[in-house]
Amino acid sequence: MAAGLPATASAESALDSSGPSQAATAENTDGPGRLAGAARVNQAGEVVVTAERRAERLEDVPMSISTVSNQQIQSSGATSLRDLVMIVPGFQLAASGIYPQPTIRGVSATVANFFETNVAVYVDGLYQVAPMILNIDLPNVANVEVLKGPQGTLYGRNATGGAVLINTFDPTDHLEARAELTYARFDDKRVSAYVSGPLGDRVSVSIAGNVRHSDGYYKLASRTVPGATAGNAAPIRQEAIRGKLKFAPSETFSATLIASRVYVSDTRTNVYTPIENVLPSLTTNAAYLTTPTKPGVYAFDPQNVGATAQTEVALKMQLSTGIGTIHSITGYADTVSRGRLDFDGTYAPGTFVANDPVKNKTFQQSIDYNIDAIDRVQLLVGFQYVDGILDGFGQTFVGSIANSGSSPLSLTRDYALLQTAYWRDHRSAKAGYIDATWNLVDHLYLNVGGRYSSERLSATRRTDSTLASLQRIALSTGQTFEKFTPRASLRYEFSPRTSVYASYSQGFRAGNYNSTTPSCVNTTNGACFTPALQEVVDAYEVGFKIARPTFRFDAAGFYSDYRQMQIANVKQVNGTVLIDLTNAPKAEIYGVEASVSAQPVANLTVTAGGTWLHARYGDGFTFPGTGVNPAVVGINTNSDPLRTYANQSQTQDLSGLMLSRAPNFSGNFGLEYRVPQDRGGWDFATNLRFTTKYVPNNPSVWGSAVGVPLARQREQRFVQNGYVQINASVTYTTPDGRYFVRVWGANLTDKQYLLNANNSTYGTYTAWSDPRSIGGTIGFKM
Repeated sequence: MAAGLPATASAESALDSSGPSQAATAENTDGPGRLAGAARVNQAGEVVVTAERRAERLEDVPMSISTVSNQQIQSSGATSLRDLVMIVPGFQLAASGIYPQPTIRGVSATVANFFETNVAVYVDGLYQVAPMILNIDLPNVANVEVLKGPQGTLYGRNATGGAVLINTFDPTDHLEARAELTYARFDDKRVSAYVSGPLGDRVSVSIAGNVRHSDGYYKLASRTVPGATAGNAAPIRQEAIRGKLKFAPSETFSATLIASRVYVSDTRTNVYTPIENVLPSLTTNAAYLTTPTKPGVYAFDPQNVGATAQTEVALKMQLSTGIGTIHSITGYADTVSRGRLDFDGTYAPGTFVANDPVKNKTFQQSIDYNIDAIDRVQLLVGFQYVDGILDGFGQTFVGSIANSGSSPLSLTRDYALLQTAYWRDHRSAKAGYIDATWNLVDHLYLNVGGRYSSERLSATRRTDSTLASLQRIALSTGQTFEKFTPRASLRYEFSPRTSVYASYSQGFRAGNYNSTTPSCVNTTNGACFTPALQEVVDAYEVGFKIARPTFRFDAAGFYSDYRQMQIANVKQVNGTVLIDLTNAPKAEIYGVEASVSAQPVANLTVTAGGTWLHARYGDGFTFPGTGVNPAVVGINTNSDPLRTYANQSQTQDLSGLMLSRAPNFSGNFGLEYRVPQDRGGWDFATNLRFTTKYVPNNPSVWGSAVGVPLARQREQRFVQNGYVQINASVTYTTPDGRYFVRVWGANLTDKQYLLNANNSTYGTYTAWSDPRSIGGTIGFKM
C-alpha cells in the first residue's frame, strides 16, 4: 500500500528552470496553503505539486492533475469532499449506505460495503483505509490534488481510478491564526480554528479543529398524520481536531508528529424508505398509512445510525543526504464505524439490520529516497508496508406487526434476533518500487517506473442463525495477491512551461471476500467461498500543458482497459442482508478532458473544465441485478407503470451499458473578481457545474419479465438525469487583511441529485444531495 506524500520539496528558485531534474532539496513551509510536499503556489505564481512524490511545477508532470487551493474551496462553496465535484472535472462522489464511493473517469466500485475504495485517498500522507472517513468536511484543508488515471506505481493498491491527496495546514516558524464562524440554512452551525507558531528554537506547532452541527435537510414523517412531517430524519454531527509538532534540529533533518481525532455522524445516504415499486404486502403494516411517498421524507424505527470515529497518529521524518532526501512516514489508525438501518422504511417492526460496530486497525510504514545527484536523472526508490485488521459484527432482527404503534419501538422489546454475523479480514501488504526520470536531451524527458506488490488477505466468517437452513456457518480462508504495476511516459517541452506528453500506467485492486458466508458453505465445506479476482486497469494518455503568469491550459485524451472490475451488490435473502461480490470481465473507458484558468483583465479569474467520457461494460457481463415483476403491482402510484411493479432479483446481461457514476459529459465554469483594498477588499465568486445523465450506483435494468416493454428491457432503471448547479459567494476583507465577512449560497438552482438509488425487498429507495442553502461566515486571520 502506498503511503506518504512526500518527496523532495524544492526551493522556489530551483523551479525557475524547465525540468524536474533541476529540483533542489530544500524544504519550504511558508504558512497555510504553502506546505512542504504538497500542492501550493510559489513566489513566482507557479503551482507546485507532488504527484510524482517530489515537488514539481504542475505543467512538468506528465499526467492529468486537478489542484484545489484553500481559497478555491472557500470561494466555490465547497464544504466537504463531496463538493469537490463542483470544481474538479471527471470526479464524482456518491454513496451506498454510509459508505462513500469516489469515482475518477468512471473507475469506481459499483455498490460498496466496508471494502476499501478503488480511488486511493490520503490525508497528510496517510492512506485512508476506512471509506467512511471521506464524509469529512474541509474547513482546515490547505489544498487537494486529484490525480487522474491509475497510480499503481507510486500510490500502490486500490489506486485503479486515481488518487486524492488532501493536505492540511503545517506548523510555521511565525505566529499564524485563523478562526471562522458559520451559520446557514437547516440550523447549520460550524466553527473552525487554526493556530500555528514556534515553541522555541527549531520547534513549531499547529492545532486545527472544527465542529459542525446541523439539523440536516431530510424530514421525518409523522407517526400519526399521513403526509405530515415531525422532526429531522438525518442530523449531521462532525467534530475534528488535528495537531502537528515539528522539530528541525538541523538544516538536514526534521521530524513532524501528527495526531488527529475525527468524528462524523451522517445518515443522509443511509435511509431506505421505499417510494417506488412498493411491495403490496406493506398494506398489512399498521403503520403504512404514514409511510412517506415523496423524496426527502423518511420513516424508520428504531433510529438509523451512520457514525465513524477515527484516531490517527503519525511520524513524518525527512533527512537530506549528500545525494538526495530520505522521507519516512509511520502511521497508525484506529477506526470504529456504526451503521444501523431499517430496511422496510416504515414505523412498523419489519426487518431491521444493525451493524454495530465495524472496527479497523491499521499500521502503515513507507520510506522514499529521492536521489537527485545523478546527472540528468531524478531517481526515486521506495518501500511500503501495511498491516490491517477489520472486525465486523452484524445482527439482523425481525419484528412483530402486532407491536406497531404511534410510539418509537424498542429493539429489545419489539424485535427478535434472526441472525448474527461476524467477520474478520486481516490484510498484510508490502511493496517496493523504483521510478526514474531522465533528461535524455534538452527538453526531452523519459520516465519509467514499476512496483511489485504482495498482499495477503486472511478472511474469517461466522454466521449464527435461527433459520433451519443457516443455523451455523463458520470458516477461515485466505489468499495472496501479487502484482507488478509499471508506468512510463515521454514528455517534450517545446517552449518554456509548454509540454506535450504520452504516458502509460497501470493500477490494481486486490481481491476481496464477501462480508457474509454464502449459503453453500457449511461447517465441513468452504470450497465455494472464493474471493472476487483482483481488478486491473491499463491506461494510456496523451496530453498538452501550457502555463503562463495569467493563463493555464491543459488537455488530455485517455483510454483505459479495465479488467475484472469488482462488483458488490446488496441483496436480501430470507430477510438476511448479503453482499454479493463478483467481477465484470471487462470495461472500456475513453474520453477527452480539458481545463483552463485565465486572468483576461486585472483581478478577474476565469476557470473552466470539462470531460467527455465513454465508459461502458464489456461483452459478457452478467450482473446479479434487480428488475421488476409486472405480475405483482405495488401499492404506490406513478405515471410510469414500471415504477409501480414489485422488484425482482434477476441475472441480467449489462454488456455495453453505462458504468456507474460515468456521465457522458460533465464540467464546471467559475468566475472570481477581486476589488483590492490594501491587503483586503471585495471578492465576488461564482461556480457552475453541469452534467448529463448517469447511474448513481446500481447499474440494473428493468429486465425481461413478461409485461416489460421490449424497448425498455435494457434501459438502466436507477438513473439521475442531467442538471446544473450554481454556487456563489461575496466576501469582504478589511484593509488590514485580518477580518472578513462572507455571504454565500450553495446550489442556488435548488437542484438536488441522487446520492444513492437502489432497491430492497420492500421497494425502491433514494437518497438526495443538499438542496439550496444560504449562509454567512465571519472570521479573522493573522
